[in-house]
Amino acid sequence: MGVDGFVEIIDAKNRQARGRIFALQIKCGTSFFQEEKEDGYVFRGEMKHLRYWLDYSLPVVLVLCHPVTRECFWVQIASGAVQLHEKNWSVLVPNFNKFDESCKERILWTVRGPIVEDVISSSLYRLLNEKYRNVEIAPVCATPQDFMYFDELAEIDDVLHLVTYLYKPAEQFSASDIKQIMDKATVCASCCGWNTFNVPYNVLVILVALDIKDLHVSADFEKEMAKYQNLKTVRAVCSIGLGGGLTEIDDNDSYVVVLERGAPEL
Repeated sequence: MGVDGFVEIIDAKNRQARGRIFALQIKCGTSFFQEEKEDGYVFRGEMKHLRYWLDYSLPVVLVLCHPVTRECFWVQIASGAVQLHEKNWSVLVPNFNKFDESCKERILWTVRGPIVEDVISSSLYRLLNEKYRNVEIAPVCATPQDFMYFDELAEIDDVLHLVTYLYKPAEQFSASDIKQIMDKATVCASCCGWNTFNVPYNVLVILVALDIKDLHVSADFEKEMAKYQNLKTVRAVCSIGLGGGLTEIDDNDSYVVVLERGAPEL
């Protein structure tokens, strides 16, 4: 488990560092080139490695090296590029992505974007304000000292809400995810004294994916959610790049525009 190295891109003209760093995962051997397609090579891996690379704090670039031809090809490990299977995952490493001097600008463009979970975390505040008319989100300095496990503490329609999100690019949402969140809510409420003084609270979970189809949940997941009367969920798609963020998805798999969410008209 881990990565094999780090690369910082240097400007060729003035030899100045650009401040862009990415992690390298290198695989060398003829076996990695056996599953060849017209436009590249299929790499297959274990789920534990995919989870690790997708959660990594830097972009991770996979490089396949052929020991005979000495050619190398690369692809960024991103949730939008991988295919999930029953027991493993795969990604197509394009045969036009040669890992040499010519790829510098293309790699720079590929890895320059923000980490998905950073976008999600920074977009929760806006999503809550757009969706609910009567909402107050506590600043960090106003949350109880023992408030833990959750991203935001909000008062929605005069009821406390513990807000968090679920983003699982390497697998589907599971019933155990909900149970863990609700167990953490119980601990958080106890530490903050809400259980002692019978303070009512709800748990709001934002289910996040990069594609609408990945927001569909299983029957077991819905069954687990039904066990908790104080649990609410909202589905949202995360977009990356300029102007990116979270957009709510309704039950018909359609995007909810801001004014439909309840935000006041300007």
